[in-house]
Formats: sequence, structure tokens, C-alpha cells
Amino acid sequence: MSSSDPSHPEPGSSIPDRRRIMCPSSVCSEGATLLGIVKGNGTISFVKEKLTVTKNFVEISKTGRKPESRFRFANTCLQAPCVHWKENKCSLVDNMVNVFSKVAADVNDLPECTIRSDCRWYDQHGSKACTVCPYLIYELDPS
Repeated sequence: MSSSDPSHPEPGSSIPDRRRIMCPSSVCSEGATLLGIVKGNGTISFVKEKLTVTKNFVEISKTGRKPESRFRFANTCLQAPCVHWKENKCSLVDNMVNVFSKVAADVNDLPECTIRSDCRWYDQHGSKACTVCPYLIYELDPS
């Protein structure tokens, strides 16, 4: 991965303003990106192609358990209005990297990702963020 490759910015490169900076931990809403499906072991199985959530998907997925406990979504990073936005960065990924870095995968074995080039977490922590990303579920459902 080269810093001259615009599809894979180096950590802290400040994603250019012309691109939509994505939060990989969002709610199910029309226009969001479906990142993956929550597996039985509580990790995420990422989709292989970029899928945009439709109104129909939102309606269907809201029957039964909360969609955020079954799927993982990405959407535009809200920055300041978000409870995780502290000191001009996402504190959620900072905490995730600190907590899960010892059990996370090797940085040379990253999961497939459809938003990496626009991802807030990748911009902050590079490959380390990608190794902990599969462990985060927006909303746990105890049932």
C-alpha cells in the first residue's frame, strides 16, 4: 500500500474534502452502506461489494431484532454531533485499537472493506483500525 495510491490514503492523511468521510459504525438508514453481517460468534462478515441500503431494506430489516444487532452499516461521519467525537477525532476507534489490538488479526491479513479509502477509522489508525473493526457491533441484542 503506497502513499501515492489515492484509494488507500496513509493514516492521518486527512481524507480530501471532496470525498465523503465514512463512519463504519452507523445506524440502518436509507442511503447508508451495508458493510457486513454479524456472525454467530459476534464478529462481522464483511460484504464483498459496496451495497447501498434502500428504503425497502430498512423497512424489512426493522422487523424482529434491531438491524444494528444483525448488520453493520457505514454512513457519513457526523464529527462534532457524534458522542464519540473528541479532540477532533473519533474516540471510539481509539478505544477499540487500545482494547482489541492484542487479539486482533495481523495487519497483513486485513478484512475486505468497501469503504477503506474513505474510512474515518482507517484515516486515524491505518491498518490497526481494520484489524479491530470486525469486533465492533453497533448495538448488541441480548436475545
